[in-house]
Amino acid sequence: MIVEEKKFKATIRQHYVYRKYLSSWTPEKKTTGMIQCYRKEEKKIFPSSLMGVGQSRYFYEFHILTEIEKMMVCLMTQTKNKTVKETNPLHTLKEITDIEKIQKIHEFYKNGGASNTGVLSSLFSEYDADIYTELRREVGEKMQGLYESSGLPFLKPLTEGDIEFLKNKKNVMDFVTYLAMQYIRTAYMRDRQNKLFLPMIKEHEQFLRFIPFCNEELKAANIPFNSEKAQEEMKDIDKNLNFEKVHPYTLMSHVTELTYGIAILHKPVFHILESVENVNFITSDQPVINIHFDPFSKDEPSDVVFYYPLSPKYAVIIDFNNNNYERKCSAEQVIMYNQKIINLSFSQIYSIHAEDFRINGIVG
Repeated sequence: MIVEEKKFKATIRQHYVYRKYLSSWTPEKKTTGMIQCYRKEEKKIFPSSLMGVGQSRYFYEFHILTEIEKMMVCLMTQTKNKTVKETNPLHTLKEITDIEKIQKIHEFYKNGGASNTGVLSSLFSEYDADIYTELRREVGEKMQGLYESSGLPFLKPLTEGDIEFLKNKKNVMDFVTYLAMQYIRTAYMRDRQNKLFLPMIKEHEQFLRFIPFCNEELKAANIPFNSEKAQEEMKDIDKNLNFEKVHPYTLMSHVTELTYGIAILHKPVFHILESVENVNFITSDQPVINIHFDPFSKDEPSDVVFYYPLSPKYAVIIDFNNNNYERKCSAEQVIMYNQKIINLSFSQIYSIHAEDFRINGIVG
């Protein structure tokens, strides 16, 4: 009897900008609506469905890592904060390596690798072992769905200019957790992280000295690690260390650390901004920004103030120093905030009207 293998397919287009959030820039205010998009590389404006923007093919895929990529995950998720450390920053890596173990067992039995396992071999034969690749592609997407769902209750009042719900401490924690993920998970932040850690490839002799530390940390988390293989991989570090593969494994721990820093260590103050003249707020594929970060400067930002445009009419500021922000913004002020969004965008900028790109100096 021929058994038809059962298939599972992961979501191909995986968004790093929340579609429900972007729907505020569609005339219909629906995820089925169309948004105006400016693509920087092509210097082109075009209308797009929300399925077509702020996404990439299998963006959250968890690839099987080399030993030195595991080391990089270990080093990038280190924290001095005891509370954050207790959340187990290596949890994601542990979960994915467990899937890899199950895959190897599956392939072993499916290929008749043991005697007297006819029933098991028959059972495993019903499923294509490639399902584990699809699972690694989908797990991150499902995690992102949970973060997006946690922010959904807050989007409606925010897009109406209402922040009363942020007087509740639990709401603050939930909203900041959502916001932190929207800030960290993007293509822009992945690219920036890659560039920040690129010098480590050139300093791989220094990287070598971290092997004993990473060995101890990874083994303590029950994550397989081979020190000798790591040393061998160091000989061709360009081939064996890919930051694109590392980034998805670090997202959860970085969000936890940022959330703790914003909501617990500091006292965030939320301010609604409202455009009262005939100029709209725009957004981009990096929807949350620090308005004091200058991508054209080598200097560290002088302060941290988060800015998140909510709709063509409203935006929110998260400040930590009790600075004063007037709710009603003039056209010049809106354009100033829009320029910061433009400067920190990765490849796409979004608006409700194509004319907004001209008003903000993106096109002539």
